[in-house]
Amino acid sequence: ETQIAAGVKTVRAFVGRQSLVVAGQTSPETEGERAVVAVLEGQQGDRLRAVVEGMLTALSFDAARGPGPIPAEALTDQAARVGGAFATAVWVCCGEPGLLPAGVGELAHAACLAHVLRDRAIDRALGYENRPASPSGAPQDEAEWIHAVAADAEARFTKGEAALSTPMRWRTRWLLRQYASRYRRTLRSHRIA
Repeated sequence: ETQIAAGVKTVRAFVGRQSLVVAGQTSPETEGERAVVAVLEGQQGDRLRAVVEGMLTALSFDAARGPGPIPAEALTDQAARVGGAFATAVWVCCGEPGLLPAGVGELAHAACLAHVLRDRAIDRALGYENRPASPSGAPQDEAEWIHAVAADAEARFTKGEAALSTPMRWRTRWLLRQYASRYRRTLRSHRIA
């Protein structure tokens, strides 16, 4: 069993167990599991359940997808899942009412795309190739892929930053601006000219 296969097996076991804990089908055993259950049983539990389930879906996707290239839309969907879960958690935990505004979700989606570019060497070392496949089945040219992902992320950052003018508490806006600023700098430092 290779190190990569062992890691995938570990992630799958973790996701399976956490799914059972979140569904109430097994008792929490660790501090982290007890904390998740406490959050889900708390005042905002119904709103945060979607966050927890979204992250479990994202982890399940990574564990099930295998090491080869993936379709471009699958990578974009994964960034939307992770970014949406993060932004929704910030939104709910800051006490904002209602659903996350769509534009704010774009901001988090862009940040996740920047994260993918930043971590591409780490992902490869773990056996994951995030570049989509070319028509031949081989990974797409890296420079072409980076350019496409960076352009997509920049457009999403612009749309998301415009959405920060929607009504929200100052601390929510500040946290989201800090998050966007950090990952926009990350994006710019990992682009290929």
